[in-house]
Amino acid sequence: MHKEIKQGKKTVAIIISLLTITVALYIYQFSKMTLGRNVTIKFILEALLIMTTLIVLFIETRKCKIAYKYCIISDKLIINKINSKNEENVESLKIKDIIYIGEKSNVPKEYSRCKCSRHYIRKFDKAKKLLCIYKKEGKIYKFVFEPSDTLVSRIKSSSQH
Repeated sequence: MHKEIKQGKKTVAIIISLLTITVALYIYQFSKMTLGRNVTIKFILEALLIMTTLIVLFIETRKCKIAYKYCIISDKLIINKINSKNEENVESLKIKDIIYIGEKSNVPKEYSRCKCSRHYIRKFDKAKKLLCIYKKEGKIYKFVFEPSDTLVSRIKSSSQH
């Protein structure tokens, strides 16, 4: 049995939030200089900027609360999505059904055309992202995730048995 949890990185959320606030402030200052005395357009623009900024802040805050738990239990790889309130199973597959696990650049050609169906990661993190290709009920599926080297080696050693 092996278990690990990957949290969303708060630094990415902080950078995106600060960038959004900065852009909103620049747009606001630019509009003050160019729109002059047109009060209604200024008011509408201010409201839009505030709403956009609040929406981005809300989305980034929610993303920070999401984590993924990767488990190997006997011959299964289980991926659960954890938010602040509950834990939900999003993927459960037998390790023997895994065709490929590794970097996107090294995917075998016969599987390179398959679309990636799921992402169990934060999009802007620089952590090592790996692709998992597996067969289930005669169909090929893919997902991207961020396992540790230990988890990958355990999956590879289990699939060889």
